[in-house]
Parts: sequence; structure tokens; C-alpha cells
Amino acid sequence: MEDFTLEEVIAAVTKVKGKMSSGIDNIPLKLAKLYGLAHPHDYLDLFNHILHTGFPKVWKTARIVPVPKKGDLTEVKNYRPVSNLCSLSKIFERCIHARLTKLDVYNQLIGNHQHGFREFHSTTTCLMTLRDYIANAIDKGNHAVLYSLDLTAAFDMLRIDTFYNKFKNVIPDGLLKIIDFLTYRSYYVNVGKAKSTEIPVEKGCPQGSVLGPVLFNMYVGECLLGLKECSFVSYADDTYVLNESPNLDDAITKTQENINRHMANLREVGMVVNQSKTEIVVFSRNGDHEKSKIVLNDGTILESKNSIKALGVWFDHRLKWDTHIKDLRKRIIRIINGLKIIRRKLTFKQAITIVTSQALSILYYACPAWLSPSIGKSEMKDLESIHFKALRVVVCDYRQRLSRDTISTRTNRLPPRLWCQFSAATILIKMWQNNQPQDLKCSAFVNTYKKTRYPGLLFGFDSSNYKIGKQITSNWCGKVLSQIKVPWSDSVLSKDRIRTVLKSTFYPFSFLVFNF
Repeated sequence: MEDFTLEEVIAAVTKVKGKMSSGIDNIPLKLAKLYGLAHPHDYLDLFNHILHTGFPKVWKTARIVPVPKKGDLTEVKNYRPVSNLCSLSKIFERCIHARLTKLDVYNQLIGNHQHGFREFHSTTTCLMTLRDYIANAIDKGNHAVLYSLDLTAAFDMLRIDTFYNKFKNVIPDGLLKIIDFLTYRSYYVNVGKAKSTEIPVEKGCPQGSVLGPVLFNMYVGECLLGLKECSFVSYADDTYVLNESPNLDDAITKTQENINRHMANLREVGMVVNQSKTEIVVFSRNGDHEKSKIVLNDGTILESKNSIKALGVWFDHRLKWDTHIKDLRKRIIRIINGLKIIRRKLTFKQAITIVTSQALSILYYACPAWLSPSIGKSEMKDLESIHFKALRVVVCDYRQRLSRDTISTRTNRLPPRLWCQFSAATILIKMWQNNQPQDLKCSAFVNTYKKTRYPGLLFGFDSSNYKIGKQITSNWCGKVLSQIKVPWSDSVLSKDRIRTVLKSTFYPFSFLVFNF
């Protein structure tokens, strides 16, 4: 393999997070990053030497630090094992990562469906893509059957020998040789000054590594290539497959064939499918259909449900969001009740910080995927009720004497309707500037209602009751972007220009951080 260039090393060092954690070398990642920025030539010489001599054995040892989660701390199960690797190995892996992701085989296996561990992708873009697939299927008048598979300890089940056999004729020899960092790995547990003996790791992706998740994406990505006539989207080991047809029986048949083929492909590479957690949901325009059943190869019968939880968001079979909002209410009411007990001991600043981080962050998680302009009136009413219940605790207005506008002004927090417009606008701008995810960006063009937009602009939507998909996916720009009445261009969508527009539109709620 060709030697690294100075530009590759500097790019890798820049992307590394400046944390204080360290592995067996006791070099904090922050220190390794600062040194690399000041003396990149030293790293260049070291990494090029490794290309010819092989991955250092000491870099294959992980230092495990148990972090308490909850409950009785004398129980091992109440600790989360955090793996710390050598700092320099992470920077070196970044260099390999940059070359690996440029391979044609990587892009073929990952495609546009994988949103995990990829730049400009997230759980939000994954959920938006899934919602887009379902909405467009309903727009066509089709029945859409969605299934999800649950994998047990997915990252721990990667078989190293299977990986090499799969890709030995696909990945260049020089690159494959360096990826031998998967072999002969070990770990030890470190608690205070005490250390355990080193224990060998025979399979699985190294936790805390840079290359591990990327190789896992390639490993399981091939399992989806054999599926026929379906759409699918993934986030790491969570995969959602949508089968559609004008006839419900045909959609069920397609689903049954694909789910059995998918499970067989996963088992072939050593993955363990938890069939008890495998779920299916049938989406249709009217939402009125009988319970559908799918028979797996081993005789297990799966019955369709009314909703499915995808990456923390509930998708209702009618593509409504009342189920998700009810779930949010239960979670946030518990937080509010706990905050009421300690509110008098907190300052205003402390209270608003807690509500923002513990309640509003949960309430608006992945909101561009579900908090769209087409959300129902009753759903929006419930959402506003939860939102202002949390903020009333901050201003100690338990008898609801203050108006909602007053609470929004005092707490400097956007109300749900404005938050809907703001989140939709920001996610669209990110997609436009980065051209990622490509499928989602293309959908914004296709599904925009052309008769109501300015030349080159993407706002306005078809309000027809039958165009469910267009109502949900089209009006991403919302009110804010309608103020830009010139064609889209790099100058119009520059960070400074958009930041100014957003700030002026959502004044006086200046708490927002425009860091996109």
C-alpha cells in the first residue's frame, strides 16, 4: 500500500476528539492530538513504518474501565464496561478509515441505506428516510409492510475468519493486511490501581476503535444485498425493511420471503437473531386492515402490530404520532414530578438547564422525523401541554396563571410550532450544504409541490388529504425559508446568510445555537 501523505495524517489528527481518556500507553487522546498538530511529521514517519511492519501488538490490548450505571454497585451487571484503546492507534485507524471508505466495494455494501457511523448521517436522518419510504408508498395507494430484526450482541458476534474470507478478494491486499488489527486482541480490567490478567478476544469488533464500526457495516451490509423488491434503511445493527404492493397479500408474501432470506444471511455470518423481538407493521392509506401474519422457516408465526418503535420513535400503522407523544408524556411527567420536589433549592439558571437537558432534549429527539407541519391538531395540543408543563416548573407557575407566550419569553425557549419550523429548516440546510444523505435530499426535490414554490425554492406543500407523503416530507423549509425569495445558491445558503435569517425569524428566542 502507498505511504500516507502529510495531508492524510493532519486530516486524521484533526478529526480525533480531544478526550482525556487513555489506553495501556497512558497517553491521553487530547495530548496525542495536540502533539500531532504540532509535529505531524513524527506521526507520518511512525504510521508509514507500521504500513510495512504491521499493526503493533501493544495497540491490540484494551483497557476496560467499569463505569457505574444504577442500582447496587456490588453487582457486576450494574456497571458499563468502557474500552480505552491506545491514543495513537485511534489516529492511525483514522488514516486507514479514510482510505477504506473510498473503495468502491465499501460504497456498494454500505450504499445510501446505512446511517450509522457515517459523516452527515444520524438517527434523525435514518428516521426521516424511513418515514419518507412509508409516506411515498402510501401516496401510491400501496400497502407497505415494515419489519425489523433484533440482533443479540451484534458487535460481539463478528467472526474474524469469516470477515477475511468474505473480503480477501475484494479489499486490496495491502489494506487487508493492515486490518489484521482484528486478530490476537486482548483486554484487561482496570479498577483504581488494581489490574486483572489479560484475556484474549476471539471474535467481535473492538469497542472504542475507529475501524471497528466501519468493518461491521461492511460485514452485515452484504446480508441486505440478496433482498428483492424492497426498500431498507439501517443504523448500525438496527435495520428496517419495507415491502410494498397494491395488494396486501402480495406485500405479505414479499415480506415473508425477504425476512426468511434476511435471517438466513445473518445466521450464515454468525449473527444471532432474536425472533421474539422481531416485529412487523402494515401501513396503508385508511389504516383499517385485519391483523396480518407471517410464517418463518422454523414455523414461528409473527403477527402484525399497530405500532413499531424505531430508534426511539414510535411509528403508528396510520403514520400518526399520538402513540409516540403519549410515550413521551409518561417519560417527561416523571421528570417534571421529580423536579418539582427540588425546584425551591435550585436557581432559575439551574432549573432551566435541567429542564432543557433532561426534558426538552427527550421531547424533541429526532423531531424533524415526526414533528412536521402536517402533525394533527390533537397531537400538537398534547405536545404543547407537555412542553409548557415542564417550563411552568422553571418559572414556578403551578396554577397556570401566566400565558404561554410569557413563559416562552421568560425561559427563552421556542414553543413547539416554531421549533417544528426551525428544526425542519436546519436539517434541510445541512443536507443542502453537505449533499448528504443523497436519497433524502433528492426526495425533497421530488416531493415538493411545484405550483406553490418560487423558482429554485423548496417550500409550500400539497394540502390534499390524499397526499400523505407530500404533507409529511415536503414542507421541510417551513416559514423561515420562505423569506428567501431568490433562487438557491451557495451564497444564499452560506452559513452566515442562513444564520442571520434564522435569528431574525425566531427573535426573541436567541438561546438557539446555530452551529451547522
